[in-house]
Amino acid sequence: MSGPVGALKDIYAASRWRAARVVRREVQALRKSGVNVVVFRPGRSEQEVMGNDFMARGRVEEILQESFLAAGANTAKPEVREVLSVLSADCRPRHTDRERDQGDDSPANRSNC
Repeated sequence: MSGPVGALKDIYAASRWRAARVVRREVQALRKSGVNVVVFRPGRSEQEVMGNDFMARGRVEEILQESFLAAGANTAKPEVREVLSVLSADCRPRHTDRERDQGDDSPANRSNC
């Protein structure tokens, strides 16, 4: 998990710092090679719900809800929507439901996903 770390007060903050550093390097390498990158990482609100126990079972529903809302807000940003819209356009099936139902699964009718 990576996210805002603030001061390195404890082992959990140190692990978040390390994870964020690794992600930054990976994103930089991908962007340098020409890949559009969208990063989803927990913000402060998600971290508050998660707490320091990354594997806690008692708050799974709360964590999922907060993460879902944050991911939705992130994807609503114009720059993120632009990157993701290219992916969704590439993943549309090239055949109709009727053709698929009739077994026409030739390479020309498959999606890129």
